[in-house]
Amino acid sequence: MALACLPDMYAADENVRLLAIRHGKSIDQGEVMFDLLSSFPSTKANFRVGLCVTVMALAPALGAAKGYVPSDVEAALLTLVRQDDLRTFGEGQQSFAAQALNIDVATASEIAHVYKSGNDAKANPRFLNRRVLVSGTIDAVQSDSPGRTALVYADTGTTQVRAMTHDEQPSRTSAWRVGSKVVLVCTGAGGTSRAVTFDDCENADSFARREWGHLNSWFVDFYQGKYVPNIMVVTMAINIAARASRMPADHHCAVSAEKCREAAMAIGSLTDDDGLFREVVKRFEAQGLDLSLLAPAQSKP
Repeated sequence: MALACLPDMYAADENVRLLAIRHGKSIDQGEVMFDLLSSFPSTKANFRVGLCVTVMALAPALGAAKGYVPSDVEAALLTLVRQDDLRTFGEGQQSFAAQALNIDVATASEIAHVYKSGNDAKANPRFLNRRVLVSGTIDAVQSDSPGRTALVYADTGTTQVRAMTHDEQPSRTSAWRVGSKVVLVCTGAGGTSRAVTFDDCENADSFARREWGHLNSWFVDFYQGKYVPNIMVVTMAINIAARASRMPADHHCAVSAEKCREAAMAIGSLTDDDGLFREVVKRFEAQGLDLSLLAPAQSKP
């Protein structure tokens, strides 16, 4: 791959979001949605560094005896996906990582509304013992026990929503102030219409960076022809390859996140391009990639 890894200090305007297709859809009916997010400034330096990280992460796949070699454009699009997904997840919004890792996404107000119904049998199955991306404004910060802090979310009415955190990151806990927005990944500990508790909470941005490291490893494994136990990674790779094949020659993805994003968005929807997705699948199959997760489920006799 001929990609320059030197940072560039000129600013680009925005990043891009690429969401993988939903579970249960055949790959030739998949959706790739690019959403313009003007509130997120991304510098060329950040993009170029991220692009180089992607290329280095994929290096084992490039030298593999078998497998698929992602193009420069595919590496650039995957970089944009990762950068924007980290931001989106950190803001408490639905994202590729949340879908891939089966993490529920809900604001504290939404959680309180679910429990206010008084139907714990309905509310607990959604949140109990499940990882949840919880977001909201902090109403109170309480010391629960040595090394543990309880964050009480505002705007939840008569149903208190508490997030229990471990004070292992002083630089982050200092930002947990009344009136500030806090986004955490927690495990549901159950609740009632009066109070809901989430435990083992950690900052969403730290969690996302760590888990994207695992997702990156899965992408590398997939391109090497190894089995990857996550259909979202497989469908994302196919969607990226499909969109990359429709990019114009002057996409400038190696140097500009903004121009790369504009070129990708200008293509429009590929949902109805059945032939394109089939071509990508055949290309991957010819390179020995494992697409077994896309096979229809076999019904038992």
